[in-house]
Amino acid sequence: MKIYIMTDMEGASGLRLADECSSSSPLYEPARSFLIDDANAAIAGCFDGGAEEVTVNDGHGPARTLDMARMDKRAAYESCCGSANVLPALDETYDGLVVVGAHAMAGTSGAFLDHTQSSIVWHDYYINGERYGEIGQWAAIAGHYDVPLLFVAGDRAACEEAERQFPGCATVAVKEAVRRNYARITLPPERAHEAIREGARKAMALAGKLKPWKLEPPVEIKLEFNRADYADTVARNAGVERLDARTVRRMVSDVRRVVQF
Repeated sequence: MKIYIMTDMEGASGLRLADECSSSSPLYEPARSFLIDDANAAIAGCFDGGAEEVTVNDGHGPARTLDMARMDKRAAYESCCGSANVLPALDETYDGLVVVGAHAMAGTSGAFLDHTQSSIVWHDYYINGERYGEIGQWAAIAGHYDVPLLFVAGDRAACEEAERQFPGCATVAVKEAVRRNYARITLPPERAHEAIREGARKAMALAGKLKPWKLEPPVEIKLEFNRADYADTVARNAGVERLDARTVRRMVSDVRRVVQF
């Protein structure tokens, strides 16, 4: 069994403050450990549950969050290659997608650092008229290869989003928002790591049972920006239709390009 793990930072256990996610902040370096330990717990759980190969995507920001010297040596590691190739190694040979450190999509009430791609630039993102976030984007790309979303670990709002949009997937909520920029730790790191490892282990049994999210092309992708000048730039690109001052749309024939504008 082969498993692909996508990582992000905002939903990592132990991480409570917005500044901890910014590589320009002095809080960032110590905060990296939270995601590193969560990712290692998920990797261990996948192997405990029968995985023979695991690939991990260092997916947060500049893709320099995971410290290779501290990562589980049994897994392979990569990072995204731009919006046209978000999950580079993923293909039809994989049996499941796992997400660690997940946050909820933009506009989610009661979520820690809710956003989709950029809280500065992006407002709302839609696939075929329904609002999705990054979890949905990754599930759509995985579905192109007949790979189902098996497990999500992150803040409570992210886990609820995954359960609502992809029924049957397993989740572990490690914290919940007090307000957007501050989280309450509901599972201290050591307990969170145990829960993530056990959750990932159990989720391996879902491989072959959960259906992938298969989108039939062409797929409508709509993006509402926070300001009209952001839309001005994207609207010049080939295949992009301007709907109003802040909103653009494109039709996607290749589901792997759902993030590309």
